[in-house]
Amino acid sequence: MDAAEALYAQLGWDQVTMDRVARRARLSRALIYVYFQDRNELLLAITERALAELRQRFLAAVALHPLGLEQMLEIGHT
Repeated sequence: MDAAEALYAQLGWDQVTMDRVARRARLSRALIYVYFQDRNELLLAITERALAELRQRFLAAVALHPLGLEQMLEIGHT
């Protein structure tokens, strides 16, 4: 996933192929397919990981402030 994410940031999703991901990760292409059926499943996994990270950052931001308005502002800054 790290390799796919780096390629996505560098080239854009249209240029990301499973072959490029495998080469970047120094894995066989067949091994990539053991974990991800296709590019769409890989993109979903990257998105899920990013959303989980964002959620953790939001929760940390909310924990810093007792008031709702301050929490919302901190989330916005996050």
